[in-house]
Amino acid sequence: MDGKFALLGILALVLLFGCTQPSPPATPTPAPDAKGLACTSSGGQVLTGLCCASASDFPNTCLIGACGCAPSSSHAVKTCACGEGKCFDGNACVPSGMELPSATPTPTGMMPGGDADAHGCIGSAGYVWCPVKSKCLRLFEENCTGSSLEPQAREFCGNESVSKVYVCGEYVRVVSALIGGGSTFYDANGTAVAHCPVVAPDAMSEQCRTLLLGNNCLEQEVC
Repeated sequence: MDGKFALLGILALVLLFGCTQPSPPATPTPAPDAKGLACTSSGGQVLTGLCCASASDFPNTCLIGACGCAPSSSHAVKTCACGEGKCFDGNACVPSGMELPSATPTPTGMMPGGDADAHGCIGSAGYVWCPVKSKCLRLFEENCTGSSLEPQAREFCGNESVSKVYVCGEYVRVVSALIGGGSTFYDANGTAVAHCPVVAPDAMSEQCRTLLLGNNCLEQEVC
């Protein structure tokens, strides 16, 4: 009889400790990505792209230069693509007209864009002056190549009497749209140096023969 009570006591203890065993801790639920929610809730799409090494996830794309560094100075981060005409200001997709001049902090006392050079190129935003194309550009987005005469040559484009415009060496060649009008050559100063009508080679002037037939440079079509 005592053995039966002892067995019942053991079973009771087993049941008691089995029921009071603490439950394993619950796995914490990851906190929602606030920036990602701000992006999608304002109409944007979360993507991954290359931005400057100093940028973290969801950079302010309304600031010029936030993701404008060279690939060697960039890393992959989450970005918010807001669509045409909009940008992500860090909190929501907003009209892109609200962007600030530069994403790079300007030195104390300097107004945004105050580091512009003599041509108006903002160095803090990655812009340099390209004399060949007569404009500010970012070298990692656009090459500064071509003829230094190209800007001058483009001044002839759109003229009704002009068919084609070429740059070759130190001259701009403007082809007339008139039948038999031939070509007119201009130097770097914009001075016409020769007018060469369409005639047989043996009827050309020595200058026109040299410019049209004896020039070894490769012509670059401007327009």
